[in-house]
Amino acid sequence: MNTKNKSVASSDQKKASPPSGKRFYKTKIFSYSALILSGIIIGWIFSILFSINEVHGAKKPTNIEKITEVPYIDEETLSDYKFINPYVLTPSYEHMYHQELVNFRKKIEEYCIQEEKEPNIEKISVYFRDMTNGFWFGINEREKFVPASLSKVPMLIAVFQKAMEDPNYMQKELVYQGSFTETYLSQHPEINDIRTSMKTGQAYPVSTLVELMITKSDNESAMLLLDDLGMDRWLSLQERLGNKVPIDAPSAVNIITVKNYSSFFRILYNASLLNRYYSEKALELLSKSEYSKGIRQAIPSRIRVAHKYGERDTILGTNNLQIKQLHHAGIVYYPGKPFFICIMTKGSDKQKMEQIIYDITRLAYEEVNKQVHLLPQAPLDIDIN
Repeated sequence: MNTKNKSVASSDQKKASPPSGKRFYKTKIFSYSALILSGIIIGWIFSILFSINEVHGAKKPTNIEKITEVPYIDEETLSDYKFINPYVLTPSYEHMYHQELVNFRKKIEEYCIQEEKEPNIEKISVYFRDMTNGFWFGINEREKFVPASLSKVPMLIAVFQKAMEDPNYMQKELVYQGSFTETYLSQHPEINDIRTSMKTGQAYPVSTLVELMITKSDNESAMLLLDDLGMDRWLSLQERLGNKVPIDAPSAVNIITVKNYSSFFRILYNASLLNRYYSEKALELLSKSEYSKGIRQAIPSRIRVAHKYGERDTILGTNNLQIKQLHHAGIVYYPGKPFFICIMTKGSDKQKMEQIIYDITRLAYEEVNKQVHLLPQAPLDIDIN
C-alpha cells in the first residue's frame, strides 16, 4: 500500500476515535454539576418569591374567583336546604313520594267552568305541577294576563344573579329619593297603590330592598332595584326563560300565562339558574310573604308555602268598565309531595276572585292529601284546617 494513503487513513482514524476515558468522564461530571447548580439557584429564587408572598399576604383573587365567591354553606350539611329540591340519597330525598298522582284535572276544570258562568268572572287559568316527578296539568293555561306584582319574582332572581357576580352587591346602599309616581309610575298605571315604609333621602342596602319587595310587595323598593340593575338585565332574564316582554308595549298588556310563569319557581326549586345558596334564599323570602289570602289561606299553617301574588285594575272606555286581575302562585311544601300551583283570574269582583283562588287551592290540596295517604309509608296525618 502507498505510504501516503496509510498516512491519510491514520489521520482519519484519529479524528473518528472517541476521547480518552479520563477526558470523557471529566466532561460528563462537569455537565451534571452545572445542571444541579442551576436547579439549586432556580429553587432558591422561587423560595425567595414565595417568602415575599407570605409576608405581604396571599395573591389577590382573579376576576373569575371573585365571580364564583358566594356565601359558604357546608356541602355535607344538606339538611340546611329546606326549600330547594333535595339531593338524591339524602334523608329528605328518601322521604319523597315519587309515584305519579292520579290526574284530578277534571275536578278543577268543572269548578272553573261553573265559576266562569258568573257575570263578574271573565276567565280563570290554572297550572298544577307535582315537583317530585314533573306530572302537570293546565286549565286555560295559554290565556294571557298582566303579571303585575308577580314580576317581582324575576326581579328577585335578577338581583341574586347580580349578587353572584359581585359578592358585595347585597351590601350596596341605594338612596330612596322619594316616590316614583311623577316619573316611572306615571307610565305604569298598574301600580296604583304606593306601599312603602321607606323614608325619602335614606340609604337602604340591597338586601333590605329585596326583603321589602318580596315580603311586603313594596313597589318603591322594586323600582329602586330596577333603576339600579337596568331594564336590560330584567328583560333578558325573562326572555331567557321563555317570557319575552316587548320593551315598547303598554304596561297593561297581557303577556304572561300560568304555564310560563311556573318556570320562575321551577328554576328556583331546582337551583338551575342561581346557585343553591341564592335559590334557597329566594324561596325562603317568598315563604315570608305577608299576603295571607288565596293559596296561603287554603293550606294548613304548619305547611310552608313559598308564594307571590299580583293584582291589577284597568279602566276601559268612557263607561268606566273596571276589569280586575288577581293572581297567586307558589310552591306548597306538602310533606313528601311538594307541588306548585298558579291561578290567574280576570273579573270585576276582587273578593270573588280571592275566593276562587282559595277554593281551587283547597281542591288541589285535599286531592294531594287524600292520594298521598293511600300510598305505603305515608307521612303523619296532617289536619286540614
